[in-house]
Amino acid sequence: MRLSELKRGYYLIWVLAVVLLVVLWHGSESRASEAGEVFVADMPSFVERNKPVVAGSRTLFTDRRVAFEGRIVQGPSPQQVDYLKEAFAVTRIYPVPEVAHSLFVEIAPGRVIPVYVARPVVESELAGVIDGERRYRLAGIHLYNYSKGPAIVVDRVEALGSE
Repeated sequence: MRLSELKRGYYLIWVLAVVLLVVLWHGSESRASEAGEVFVADMPSFVERNKPVVAGSRTLFTDRRVAFEGRIVQGPSPQQVDYLKEAFAVTRIYPVPEVAHSLFVEIAPGRVIPVYVARPVVESELAGVIDGERRYRLAGIHLYNYSKGPAIVVDRVEALGSE
């Protein structure tokens, strides 16, 4: 009986090591940018990987910045942000960006995700420049995961040009 328990223990360690290697290797689809963000090249896969394992749960992050590209198809529009404020308080991320809007970004043909957007971006970077045909690089804080995928607070937007 002891030998079978020992074998199960070694097997479990082996499985965990393989999972760790896959997670570390999987980072090859992303690359660090100059601002300390991780550029996500395959955003649809990132969204699917960042849905909670348990329905109705959320995973909070304390120091996770991401950048990605997409077309802004709607927004910014007013958004309730009560949970967002709680998440910032729990994670102790400072300074807390002022957020009261969201927008929708097409990350692949027919695939649209919601993101929160910080007030300075709404007032300056997005003021009157949203063009549904133009691609943008969006960057911000990946604060938590929920049923739709990652909750990202965009604090920087750069126009890339038209497609």
